[in-house]
Amino acid sequence: MTNNPNTGKPTAPAAPATADAPAPATRFDVVVIGAGQAGLAIGYFLARQGRHFVILEAADAVGASWRGRWDSLVLFTPRRHDALPGLAFPGDSDGYPTRDEVTAYLDQYAARFDLPIEFNTAVSSLSQEDGSFRIAAHGQELVADQVVVATGPFSQPR
Repeated sequence: MTNNPNTGKPTAPAAPATADAPAPATRFDVVVIGAGQAGLAIGYFLARQGRHFVILEAADAVGASWRGRWDSLVLFTPRRHDALPGLAFPGDSDGYPTRDEVTAYLDQYAARFDLPIEFNTAVSSLSQEDGSFRIAAHGQELVADQVVVATGPFSQPR
């Protein structure tokens, strides 16, 4: 079972496999691929709607692409324009956040809304079958009515 490192709560447990049969797929209303700004914001709205969903993140933290940027990075938009739905960006609303402030904000956002994120869970395949989507990720199979690919502009889905 995987725990959300922000809350410690279990997320999307995979059913155990037996020697005779593969593990049954875990079913969701929505699977979101990517835990950057778009994936987190979608998660916020899915949670508000009471949808059964999970966010799959290949890295070990939210906003992974931000963490690899140069140390001196400062956004060119003021904080008042950088917030995600439901949570103001902390600090001077006319100030410009740094890379570390952005990553701290994304961590806080995921924790505040208790988003069900599975880290270190890269998606290896996505297909559509009989009106549902089948997602293979980190040795488990998931089935969803809808999929949101929120992997960002620097990702190369295959």
